Amino acid sequence: MQIAQQALARGGGLSVARFAFDPNNPRAQLDAARILSRLMRQMDFGAAERDGSVIVVFAETDFRTAHMIARRLSAVMRHTSNGKHEMRSDPVVSVDSLSPSDTARSLLARLSADASRAAS
Repeated sequence: MQIAQQALARGGGLSVARFAFDPNNPRAQLDAARILSRLMRQMDFGAAERDGSVIVVFAETDFRTAHMIARRLSAVMRHTSNGKHEMRSDPVVSVDSLSPSDTARSLLARLSADASRAAS
């Protein structure tokens, strides 16, 4: 990820949030991606992962601010109704920030490890 290298070079913040959903509710990931795409700032970006989670990268954002944003996004997802008969899916959220010794891979690996620990 070039953005991680740029953030480290400029000394700016870069944080990542992982929103994980119940694998028995495959529509939850699509609904979350739709909601996130409408609420994210133009400088942020997200990606749907094969494991059913959604990763969101917050550019120029420190951990504390990213944590607050992720909580608000999670609350919107939790309270957005997808229809009368849709199963509600509360995401499990993990947030982490880029440190000087990180690469994009190490940050994402740490985020996934945190999510695995939280799920067990």
